Amino acid sequence: MQGLSVLRDIWTHEHISSSWGESLIIPVFKKGSRKRLRQPPRYKFDPDRHQSASLGHTSMSAALREINVRGQQAGFRPGRGWIDQMFTLRLVLELRHPPSTNDRSVS
Repeated sequence: MQGLSVLRDIWTHEHISSSWGESLIIPVFKKGSRKRLRQPPRYKFDPDRHQSASLGHTSMSAALREINVRGQQAGFRPGRGWIDQMFTLRLVLELRHPPSTNDRSVS
């Protein structure tokens, strides 16, 4: 399924397809050459060291973000599911611009 058709299905049927959990990992290249990925790593991955370092950074940035972000601001934050955010956005848009007979459906 393509991304747009999945989102259209969710929006119109208010149902998440069972194939939503199936995915492929696709590398997204930003800067540098693709050859860099083919080179062997220069260090040995130590999951304990990397996890503890990332947890410290994540908790500090999360605490700072929670201080600066208002409680009612929508977004992908801990304890708030994305389905709730999509529903809220749809509700706000429908209340602001109720559907009329002149509206055209995008297919």
